[in-house]
Amino acid sequence: MLEDITLYEFNNLNDNEKYEAIMEYATLVGDRFESQFKILLYQFDNFYVELFYNSQHNAIDKFRSFINQDLLIPYLNQIDLKELK
Repeated sequence: MLEDITLYEFNNLNDNEKYEAIMEYATLVGDRFESQFKILLYQFDNFYVELFYNSQHNAIDKFRSFINQDLLIPYLNQIDLKELK
């Protein structure tokens, strides 16, 4: 079942399947802008995926999946620490 998908399994999906898995099973946790891209960060149970939306072409350009939490640094400014008290 895709709700228990691993990073390896996700990487072996085609782009349409990746998009469907993200929409069905992942949680949107942040976004940011870089050049012409709006980058959406999604979280699965054991890994993260960045979806690169190209606003100039109105299309998804690529996906980047990872487990390295250092890649979350660009999103840290979106966390409201007041809510954690």
